[in-house]
Amino acid sequence: MVNIVAEVISLPDLKGVDQMTDYMSMLFEDPAKDSLIKIGFITKAMDALATVPKAQLPHRGRDAEGNHYFVGFELTTDPIDGVEYTLRPKAIKALRAEPIYELRLSVERLNWHFRATFFPKYHPDTNQLFYCLVNPFEKEGKEGDNDDPTDENMQETYEVFKQVRAHFDDYRKYFDDLYQ
Repeated sequence: MVNIVAEVISLPDLKGVDQMTDYMSMLFEDPAKDSLIKIGFITKAMDALATVPKAQLPHRGRDAEGNHYFVGFELTTDPIDGVEYTLRPKAIKALRAEPIYELRLSVERLNWHFRATFFPKYHPDTNQLFYCLVNPFEKEGKEGDNDDPTDENMQETYEVFKQVRAHFDDYRKYFDDLYQ
């Protein structure tokens, strides 16, 4: 039995745009099989993220061999045209701005390198853990330092984190709507 320890939600950016919902809508509107595969993996990754206790999120930095700390998943999509697709990503990575993390999925055959920045947040009334997705984006692969969108998305997510922390009541509906 799967043990759900967190709710995974999408929060709007500082301009009020729910980027994660928009990204998923874009994929749902695309009839291509590749989009169905992407939706399948994102959905399964969000389900897997909900099972990760906050204490098991990866540490920042690198291990003794110089590798980043990660949490990995094994994801299998529901059948798409009778075929299940499997992915074993290094799915969660801590970013430099604490407490911002990155959900990571890469499917080489699709040349698809999906990322979504998020942060953990406990509901102040219920103590329920939430993982708050803010900015989904795609990387081209191995970008140079000037082309990598990670830092910008990390910083935007950090600003949302600060707003949620300082003004939770302004965001309460995103946390409480699950139970109404």
